[in-house]
Amino acid sequence: MSEFAWPDKERLAFAERVGRYPVNLDWLKTQSSLRIYRRGYRSAATAVFRELVESGAPGLESAFFPLVFLWRHHHELALKEIIGLGVELDLIAQPTEQQLHRHSLTSLWALARPALEGLANQEAPELPIVEHSLLELQNIDPGSDQFRYPTARNGAASLAEAPSSICLDSFQEAMVALEFFFDCALDMMTQKTVVDPE
Repeated sequence: MSEFAWPDKERLAFAERVGRYPVNLDWLKTQSSLRIYRRGYRSAATAVFRELVESGAPGLESAFFPLVFLWRHHHELALKEIIGLGVELDLIAQPTEQQLHRHSLTSLWALARPALEGLANQEAPELPIVEHSLLELQNIDPGSDQFRYPTARNGAASLAEAPSSICLDSFQEAMVALEFFFDCALDMMTQKTVVDPE
C-alpha cells in the first residue's frame, strides 16, 4: 500500500483478492452476534488511542472525534446485546423495535439495567457508576452524531455540552472500564444461556 494514492486509475475498495492484509468476511456472513461487531469497534478505538499516544498526538483534537464515536458505538452495541440476552433469559420483556433502534444510551440503559439486576438478583455497586458514565456520554452526544458532524440534526453546533478540554487518557480509562464491565456481564449472561438452556 503506497502512502500516496491518487485516483489516476480504478481501484476497487472491496476487491476480492489476497493481498498483504486480507480480511475474510465469509465467516461474518454466517454470524448474527453483536459481539463480533462490538469487538471490532473496541479494537478500532484501542488502535486509534494507541496511535494518538505513540505518535506524539499530532492532530489530537480531530482524531478524538472518531475515537469517541467508536467507543460510544461499542457501548450502544453492548447494551443492545445485554437486552437481547436479557430477553432470552426471561429477565426482561421483549422491547419494541422502536426502542431497540434508538441511539440513546440512557434509553437503552433503562432497558438493559433490569436485566443486569435480575442476573445478579441484587443491585450491583457498579450499576450507578456505569449509569453515570453512560449519562455523561449521552449528555454530550445524545443522538450519536455530535462527534460525526459539526452540526446536530436540528442545525445547532455540535458539542455544545462538551467541556472545553478533556484528558485523553482519562477518557480512554473510563471507556475501557465500561468495556470490561459489559464484557463481564455479557460473559455471565452467555454462560447462563449455556447452563440453563430452555
